[in-house]
Parts: sequence; structure tokens; C-alpha cells
Amino acid sequence: MSNAPLSLFGKPVSFASAYSVEESVARLRAAVKPPMSRRDFYMGGEEGASGEVSEGKVSLRHVNPPAYNSFAPFFTGRFERTEAGATILVGKFSMSGWIKAFMLFWIVFLLYLMVKNGIHSFSDPNKGWFVPLFCLGLMLVGMVGIWVAKWAASGDVPWLSKFITEALSKT
Repeated sequence: MSNAPLSLFGKPVSFASAYSVEESVARLRAAVKPPMSRRDFYMGGEEGASGEVSEGKVSLRHVNPPAYNSFAPFFTGRFERTEAGATILVGKFSMSGWIKAFMLFWIVFLLYLMVKNGIHSFSDPNKGWFVPLFCLGLMLVGMVGIWVAKWAASGDVPWLSKFITEALSKT
């Protein structure tokens, strides 16, 4: 397993398994809860890993009700057989693509409004600087929100890594 830090696009990681691909899928699937909705998070429950497990697709997230963090990292990957016959789970830890797309839209839209209204404020001093400063404030709030959410989920990658390693090792 690689201990690379989480980046915007994820860092590749791999987990060796002591079992065949079929047995690895069965062991990991047995340890994982079915995918949870946000409602399930708020209704309580136990800490664990939630997601889908098949040979071609593994998608896991750390669940710790009652908290739900949209910015928390997911593990996405697949099982592979090496030429030597070993089984490995390869994938990456990364935020949801929808969250990344939304935040990109948020920041680009606010930059557009800030620049557009800033240009108008320069050409007409009566326009004021409220809108550009407000957009800058919203952008900073969004960036601080991302930082806080990533900080709150900073233990998820090590937790999921340990969970996967334990499910795939002989103990």
C-alpha cells in the first residue's frame, strides 16, 4: 500500500491479497456494508465501510454516522491478477467527481462575476465594489469549507487502507 497524500485527482494505491481474486472479492464484499444514503447516515448506525465490491469495480467510503461529509475520499479500484498469479486490488483515493465538478463550477462562476463586476466598477465609480468583494468572500468561504471538510476526513484514507488490508490478509 502506498502512503501517498490525497490529491485532487487521487494517487494510485495497491493492496496485495493473500487469496484468489474470487476469494478476495468474497472476503471484501462480506466486510462491506451496502451503499448508504445520506438519510442512513443521519439515522445512526455503526462505523464501517460502505460501497460496492466486484472483480471489475470496487467503490468504498468510510462511514461514521451521524456525520456525512461530501468531501470525504472514496476508494475506487478493481482486482487484478499479476503474471506471477498474485491478486492485487489497484485503485485510488479521491473525492467524488460530482463534488470536484461542482466546486470547479462554483469557483469559475464567482471568478467570472468578480472580474465582470470589477471591470464595471473601474469604468463607473458609482457602481461600487460590493459585488466583486462579495464574490471574493464567497470564494474564500468555499475554499475554507473544502479545507475544513478535507481536514475532517483526514483519517479516512488510513482507516480505509487498514480496513482493506485486514479484509485481504490472512489473520
